[in-house]
Amino acid sequence: MSEFILKNKETLLIFLFWFIAGSINTFLGIGLVVLCLFLFYRKLRVEDIFLSLFFLIILSDSYLLHFAKQSKPLGLLLLTLFVFRNAKKLPNVRFIIPFLPFFIYTLGLLFLSPDVNLAAQKNIAYILLYLAVPIVLVCLIHKQGKDSVLNFTRVAMMILAIGLVMKYINPSEATSHGGRLKGTFGNPNGLGMFCFFSYTLFIVCKDYLKCKISRIENIAFHSLILLSLLWSGSRGSLIGLLIFIIAKPLTKISPFLPFIIFPIPILFFDEITIFLVESIQDLGLQKALRVSSVDELKTGSGRAIAREFAWKEIQEAFFLGRGWRYDEIWIYGPIQQTLNLLNHQGGVHNSYLILWLNTGLVGIVLFFSALIYTVAEAAKKSNLAIPLFFGAMFVANFEPWLVGPLNPYTIQFIMCLAIFIYVPKGGDELSHENLNVIDNQND
Repeated sequence: MSEFILKNKETLLIFLFWFIAGSINTFLGIGLVVLCLFLFYRKLRVEDIFLSLFFLIILSDSYLLHFAKQSKPLGLLLLTLFVFRNAKKLPNVRFIIPFLPFFIYTLGLLFLSPDVNLAAQKNIAYILLYLAVPIVLVCLIHKQGKDSVLNFTRVAMMILAIGLVMKYINPSEATSHGGRLKGTFGNPNGLGMFCFFSYTLFIVCKDYLKCKISRIENIAFHSLILLSLLWSGSRGSLIGLLIFIIAKPLTKISPFLPFIIFPIPILFFDEITIFLVESIQDLGLQKALRVSSVDELKTGSGRAIAREFAWKEIQEAFFLGRGWRYDEIWIYGPIQQTLNLLNHQGGVHNSYLILWLNTGLVGIVLFFSALIYTVAEAAKKSNLAIPLFFGAMFVANFEPWLVGPLNPYTIQFIMCLAIFIYVPKGGDELSHENLNVIDNQND
């Protein structure tokens, strides 16, 4: 970690200046980000652009740092421009190909959306993310080695550490109602999801790429994840992480074993729910995990109500959906007041229902056909792919991360899958004679 800080001290200082400037004035923060990103691009400092995009995406989850939300698309655009300008020199990474039918279909849905402009922006961001991120990531690994991926987890460690410090020096900003930790994120569940996906990327670095991680760094990372996740009180992310951890040894026995075992909780949901509530109460964790009764755990703090309303709305456009952004405009419109009276605030909180509302049954089939194919290709290379898939899809049942292109969760999920498919186990570098389009220097 110390070596990472020393080697990247200039970049990390720039990130700090962005944070300070953006906290003081949104336009000042945007101006500094734009200036630095273009300088990075001019000097072919692609890793810095990639880390900048990752950093800005994390900060954009905060409701206060508006500069990050406004400037993060520029990082993605510059990565994409780098890919197009150097297409003949880059590794042959075709991660986006299975998803093209879905993206083409959603482009056709744009004029169904209640906000064509914002829907188009989201659609384009999705396409560029699936196109550019896997290519640039594999390029970095080939050119600069597997530790270039570990650098992303180190940035995540710093973000988590800052969140824990904020809990004590600025608790009003770092915690939400009820004392749940949210750190630099907009809400505690965002922090919980970040813990899940950062942990999975860390395990990919440790177990698949075989990165050299010191004992102290390993302990520090696990401690940060555990404390942040528990104090966030994010039940969905905690269970998703447990699914990932439990499924890891199962896939070593047989890749089909998780598919046999994990449907069991669905079949015996009521019995398991009662057992969990009683166990949580016996351990005295009901306050931390916000569980006081079986009914509360089943309803998920009002989310079941939102799902019921969403399912009824889906029936109105079952096959084609209503276009991107429809879910936001619908639920934050007149329906929001009704949901508030029924103890629910916020959105649908379910990636599958949101995808169905926006893109219909056709979109669901196209997207998950591509995703399952991609996971199957990844599973041929690593037994971590299926545990990642099960854990991530469980979290998606409670949070809308899967239908958001520029969030701190989707990008890490894509990075993990791309590594499995295009990077040999152990992170062995491949020879690319023309792969001289990235400057190794940070000066």
